[in-house]
Amino acid sequence: MSFDLAFWYEEVPSTVDQAVRIYLRLVDGEPGVLSSSPQVEAFFEDLVAIFGDLDEKTMDYSPWTAPLEAGHGEGVLVCIAWSRCQEMTPLLVGLAHEHDVTVFDPQDRNVWSPPR
Repeated sequence: MSFDLAFWYEEVPSTVDQAVRIYLRLVDGEPGVLSSSPQVEAFFEDLVAIFGDLDEKTMDYSPWTAPLEAGHGEGVLVCIAWSRCQEMTPLLVGLAHEHDVTVFDPQDRNVWSPPR
């Protein structure tokens, strides 16, 4: 089991219901849910540079329970180990907001829009 977060760029903040729909479509791997954006691509690059991705070499210390998913620059999905979610969530929200990217927590149905 994991604590999941989704990240995407949007010009107008989503309502919770809109965010749920976007999230479910991203999870299903549906293309064209959102436009690809340089903000999401830059966020993903920094995410991997700072925290790495999950692979055989990093399994023992990675915060991830599954490899990171970057959907064609449209969105990023992460699965965080429950034991690390309180540590990782504020770091990831901060990194996302540095890139003007929205964060969605599907467990609690929270949307964190970047300050503008």
